[in-house]
Amino acid sequence: MDSYYPTERAAKALVDWNEKLGRTDAHLIQMGMAWPAANLDLSVVSIKKMDHGHSAKAMFPSTDGHRQEAVFTVVGVLNQHALPPVHGVAPHRVKFSSQHATVVGFDNDYFQKANENLEEVAWAMYCAFGQGSVDPWRPAEADQYGRGLTSSCRYFTIGDNIPAGLKTPFHPKTDPRGVLAAQLSDKVSHCFDNDVMYMALKDDKYIEKDPATFKSGDIVEMGFAFVAWRKGKHSVGPEYSCKLVLRTLTFIDGKYTKPDEQLLQEAFFAKNAALTRARPSQMLDATVADMNPVAKRKLKEQIDSDDEEETSTAKRMHLLTISAPSPPSTTDQSQYGDQVSNPGPLATRIHANDDIRHLSNRVQ
Repeated sequence: MDSYYPTERAAKALVDWNEKLGRTDAHLIQMGMAWPAANLDLSVVSIKKMDHGHSAKAMFPSTDGHRQEAVFTVVGVLNQHALPPVHGVAPHRVKFSSQHATVVGFDNDYFQKANENLEEVAWAMYCAFGQGSVDPWRPAEADQYGRGLTSSCRYFTIGDNIPAGLKTPFHPKTDPRGVLAAQLSDKVSHCFDNDVMYMALKDDKYIEKDPATFKSGDIVEMGFAFVAWRKGKHSVGPEYSCKLVLRTLTFIDGKYTKPDEQLLQEAFFAKNAALTRARPSQMLDATVADMNPVAKRKLKEQIDSDDEEETSTAKRMHLLTISAPSPPSTTDQSQYGDQVSNPGPLATRIHANDDIRHLSNRVQ
């Protein structure tokens, strides 16, 4: 997003979509797959330790009486993102290779309430492990669009003896060229926990969407889990780290992705007015600044070439600019004989012309 983004209209649309998708009869809520973080009933959230204490997740009660991973949702504007497909993975970065998305809510009431409820979940996670054991999750600092929420999900699970039932192939839209699949090995797997669902809401139905088609400025619904992992062997500091794990990203509305035409026109007229008032040199500087890199480089080469030619011409003219020679001494008779004691105007001009021809030959 940039300064031409229609912030006011998008902010109003966010409120409308929050009201619509926050209803208890919304599709994902009815399916028990997700719950809006802004309307969260904290009493149903519990923390479950997993993997022999190596990790923990926030959980919801499921319809069969068991507990399932809690997926929280927020509606916001997609600000920054790194989504599939990927064009390459460095071998030493396989473990950390991930997809991520950041959404902002312009600090509307729904987004602020979602942040407050997530802080409560973070506190429950903190209490589950004991004081000082967890590096707690904190909301991102506010910027020009207000506070943001970032969630990410790694493409791979690293480890030996991962059960085959936990593994799953990459979705064709996630890895169309097989770049990620080429990294799989006995110690590198792609599991269900590494999967992200990319969808679009159309006519109140969720359909698949190519992750490559998401754009900054789109209104989206981001779903994420709240997870704590053991950091590893550390002699000091918290033993666990909390993060939001991306589970779903749903396209809601893309009409605000295009720049605001009125803002573009105002910027255009303001720039033209400034150029009109500017001196010619300033106008040239502004024109050069707007050029593409190739045109700018060619213009610079032309200017440098003209400067070199002017400098070379000036040097030649300097050599040709001489003064009339001084009359020789009356005592010096070796070259001019007796007549040099009183040289006339004609003799002076002859000697000057000889010198000019001599210098011209040197220049040529």
